Amino acid sequence: MEPKKVAIVGGGTSWVRAPWDNPEWEIWAHSSCFEGLPRGDRWFEVHRPDVRAGEKTWSPRYADWLQGLPCPATETHGERTRTNPVYVLDGFPELKAEVPKIYNESIPNHVVIPRAEIEKYLQSKGAVEQEYVTSTAAWMLKLALYERRPEIGIWGISYDEHAEYLVQRPCMEHWIGFARALGTLIYVSPNASLCRDPHIYGFDGNHKNLVHTNRPFRTAKAIPLTVGHALGKELIHNIPAEIQALIDREKTLFGIDTEQLWKDEAKKR
Repeated sequence: MEPKKVAIVGGGTSWVRAPWDNPEWEIWAHSSCFEGLPRGDRWFEVHRPDVRAGEKTWSPRYADWLQGLPCPATETHGERTRTNPVYVLDGFPELKAEVPKIYNESIPNHVVIPRAEIEKYLQSKGAVEQEYVTSTAAWMLKLALYERRPEIGIWGISYDEHAEYLVQRPCMEHWIGFARALGTLIYVSPNASLCRDPHIYGFDGNHKNLVHTNRPFRTAKAIPLTVGHALGKELIHNIPAEIQALIDREKTLFGIDTEQLWKDEAKKR
């Protein structure tokens, strides 16, 4: 049987357009988004045991949900008791005894990400020996490549929100490019800035809006995320008009192939 396509989903506003009702797609989601997403076939929690157990401003129910305990009812989803697997990392250093922790053994139906096997496979395909991963989504993408998934889509992930993502966005773009070089079809939601820029260096050098040295994501301050952000009810940042235009067009042209979108945009230059 052909492996299913993989939808990598984060908490950004474009998560609403992920293929939730299409059985050809598996949903791989950040565990921090469990409050708002319709489903998650695989959840990913790659942080240390003490970070897992720490206070979460976006959900006081997270620790219970992660450990497979029944959660109080919510307005959108009712009772939530997790049954689908959580993908985790292993081999963390020993932590102080007094620090609250959620170890892998306390997470029912957890799966340890095969880190060494992934690196061996990717290096056999030309990846450098230095392991490069700076985000949960990067772990998801690398695992999808290791599992030889034929198509991968990315929704709810832009990495343009604040300075933290200066290290996360380049890594994700690196692996997207690597995946495409391997022949894997990668779809990125048009409202994401991943692997895109409205200007062509050199050609658009005199463009009045060319601001390579002062991107908003480099200067904006981090803001605390809320359940409203995770549910898509509150915008983390205002969406620029040109990006909103792409979102609106995607609603009518939704599909895995956005080649026509980019041909249309190229004609405007």
